[in-house]
Amino acid sequence: MLFSVFKARDRAEQALTQARTLQLESDLRIRERRAADEDFRQAMLTADIDTAEEAITRQRMAETQQLQVETKMQNMQMLLSLLQNPVQLGMAKR
Repeated sequence: MLFSVFKARDRAEQALTQARTLQLESDLRIRERRAADEDFRQAMLTADIDTAEEAITRQRMAETQQLQVETKMQNMQMLLSLLQNPVQLGMAKR
């Protein structure tokens, strides 16, 4: 019994560490997208079409990566809620 308690605690710690990592990645993607937005704005003000196209490409890539991270975060939130409720965790295992 004691072993399963420690095992559950270790799983929860791993899940929290992964959730923190995903949150940091999400913040990074948001900053990348905002930087690309600003670069695009500046390029359009100076009529630098090549730079604007590059900025739009970076912006789209950051948005795609952000969506992937958000999906992972949603899955992580479901896992954390299961770990908090032993009854749900037992039902999910079945």
